[in-house]
Amino acid sequence: MEANLNMSAAVTRMLLNSDGSTTQLLESLLDTPLSVRVQMEQCCPPDKAPPLIQKVLELKDERTVMLRRSMLVTASEEWISQNVVWICHMRCPAFVDRLHEEEKPIGKLWSEGRFSGFRKGLGSGVRQVEGHSCAVLASFKHYLIYLEQSPVMYVRETFNPKYVALPEL
Repeated sequence: MEANLNMSAAVTRMLLNSDGSTTQLLESLLDTPLSVRVQMEQCCPPDKAPPLIQKVLELKDERTVMLRRSMLVTASEEWISQNVVWICHMRCPAFVDRLHEEEKPIGKLWSEGRFSGFRKGLGSGVRQVEGHSCAVLASFKHYLIYLEQSPVMYVRETFNPKYVALPEL
């Protein structure tokens, strides 16, 4: 191992490859609590979801799927991550009820609710940050959350490049 380890690159690798709570990792990294700001939440027919979502969530038998856009923010409202989540809400109604009752990050609600499941990474990379007029690139990762053996959520987290460096290519 090189004695001159690039900590910024190491932090990016840890965040992009972790299959645990990203919120807890970010809070530890920044040494501050983070809150969720839900920007939009709506249900739609499965055929309105992008093809990737239809495939990975196996939406063939669903009547509707929920789309949720949110951000993790600091106390000063600075965004740390932009999140897009597709939820098969009929497969996990107890979780969705909690989601509407408490304004907490999904990973924290999942852990606190002691839902039995796991995360399966789909990959990571670089993408353009949403909501910016100029091209701002940022690191992202996306993954599935399973309840028992069924995929119930697709999550894509895009990180503020001010705090999470772009991955080394």
